[in-house]
Amino acid sequence: MKNSFYLSDLMLKISYLRNFKHNKSIMKIFICAFLALYVYVLFMPRETIYTISGETEHMEVEFAQDIINEWNVSKALLVTNILTNDSIKLPDDSYLFVDNLTNVQISINEESGSAYTLLLSLNNKNGSIGVIEAPDKVIELSSYAEISLPITNSFILPFHGKVYLGNDVGRGVNNVLLNGNVRIIEEQLLKDGRYIGGDFPLDIGDRVELFVDSQMSEISKVKGFIKVTDNKSYEFIVHGVGDIVKVERLGSSGYEISPSFWFRITNDPMVAALSSLIAILFLLMEFSALLLNYIEKK
Repeated sequence: MKNSFYLSDLMLKISYLRNFKHNKSIMKIFICAFLALYVYVLFMPRETIYTISGETEHMEVEFAQDIINEWNVSKALLVTNILTNDSIKLPDDSYLFVDNLTNVQISINEESGSAYTLLLSLNNKNGSIGVIEAPDKVIELSSYAEISLPITNSFILPFHGKVYLGNDVGRGVNNVLLNGNVRIIEEQLLKDGRYIGGDFPLDIGDRVELFVDSQMSEISKVKGFIKVTDNKSYEFIVHGVGDIVKVERLGSSGYEISPSFWFRITNDPMVAALSSLIAILFLLMEFSALLLNYIEKK
């Protein structure tokens, strides 16, 4: 009788172990598939917005075709021939309208008596810079011009185009980036929301560019503005979609800024939930392994 009971109990345990091992194998397959999905979600491309802000003495903009690139140049001095250096004083309500691919270098000159002038050096390798519309005439511009705009009060100049922040530090260079910050704003998975994917400070003398692709073959078009005050430098902020920011720094090879997977894990609610679920599954597997060893020993 005892032998029959022992045999029945043994068969029951063997059957239980077989089912347990079978279920454990199914769980392993499920976890492997879930991990593959998790890796795909973690590495899948997202739309990333970069916001770059700070203070600089120099920047360049290659304009895109956009009505936002309309600048008030009232009472500015216009020079269209650098050889003769003849200047024209523009009247009130004069506006600069730039053509596509026009490049402008923006800096501030200090005049006598602590007065400051915003200097715009414009050129376009493909043709005309654009036009200046004044109340009584329209001035057609050639491929080069300089505009000196007196700074009598603070004003804002918006733009849309490719931006080159800062200047290469070297002999004869006096205007550089003074300080700044790069903020990454990334799209949440399966939601319309966004989260901050990191803040990275910029140092004096850095040169910064935002690229469309990780190979850094094309610079992104951004929107932003500069705020000019009675000072030797001016504030700026730009917003643009891109893949990577390149920072060139004197005395080093520079570095690149891009979204971190750690920020995705900690800030994206969907990825954080999947991470927690994976941790729970691994705990269940560990618990099942301990339970299996206990049953086998018994």
